[in-house]
Formats: sequence, structure tokens, C-alpha cells
Amino acid sequence: MVNAVIRWCLKNPFLMVLIVAGLCGGGYFAIVRSPVDAIPDIGEKQVIVYADWPGRSPQDVDDQVTFPLTTSLTGTPGVKAIRSMSGFGFSMVSGGRMRNESDLLVAIHGGAVKRIRPKTMTVATDMIGLLSLLWANGTGASVARRLVVPLIGGITISLLIDLLVYPVDFYSYKCWQLRHEGAWEGAQ
Repeated sequence: MVNAVIRWCLKNPFLMVLIVAGLCGGGYFAIVRSPVDAIPDIGEKQVIVYADWPGRSPQDVDDQVTFPLTTSLTGTPGVKAIRSMSGFGFSMVSGGRMRNESDLLVAIHGGAVKRIRPKTMTVATDMIGLLSLLWANGTGASVARRLVVPLIGGITISLLIDLLVYPVDFYSYKCWQLRHEGAWEGAQ
């Protein structure tokens, strides 16, 4: 089978150049159009309040701006955590909140979209290297095949778990946690 493919490629060099150029062009198009993030953002939604007060000390900003903002946000339903920081002339207060199930789904979808490209690229490069060992002939090829088949299965299962199982588990746990705490709008 492999010999027939190689023979066809050698007999049709112009078609091979077109195919390779098309694949390179498609790969370049995919790289340019796909956003990449090393760490996917699957966290809760954040509300950030940035207050500017030029010329004031951190103590003044903390007393007059940061502390009142933090205390007023503390009683807000659904707020999970509040972080605040005061500096020279500015204050920043952030609070994580998920109002309903759609906020959680948006966070999970965003994280999955950012995770899909790096994971599939890693699996694809691993598979290319391992599949070539499956078709190898010669000394040690039979031993290599026995080692490669479980690796291919493990890599495939890892891809499925990372892209399908983890988001579903995270969704189920977060839904249970937020319903149990009564943090969502309309929670029982």
C-alpha cells in the first residue's frame, strides 16, 4: 500500500507540488485565523472596577475609594470573591460572578475553543511520528508495532478526555456547587 502511494507521488510530481502548496496555504490560513492562548480561561466571569484619583496616596485611595467599593460589593448576591488593590492615584476592585447557567456555559466554551488547537496540534504531530512506526519494516519493526499501538490509543483517549470529559465534569461540578450555595439567579 505504502509503495503504491510513493509510486503515484513520484509519477505525478506536479500534482504533489499543488497538494503540498494547498496544505501549506491551508495551514497558514488556519494559523493566522486561529486565536491562541497558552492558558485557557475557564474561570468565572469577572467584574472589574478601576477608579482613578491622581495625586493621592495609596492610604487615601484605600480609605476613600477601595474600602467603600469593597464593602458595597460584599453583599451582592452571586459574588464569589472580591479582590482589591490600591496604588498611587488609583484603585482596582474585582469580583467574580456567575449569574446563571449561560454564564457558566460561555466560560466553558471559551476555554474549550482556546484549548482545542494546541491539543489537536500536539496529538497530530505525535500521531504522524507513531504511524510511521506502524508501517516500518526491518529489524525491530514487530516490537515497535506492539509498543506503538497502545501509545496511539492512549493519545487518542487523552484527546477525547481533554476536549469532552473535562468540560462536562467541570460543568456538572460547578452547576451542583452554585445551585447548592444558591448563588445563581432563580436557584431553588
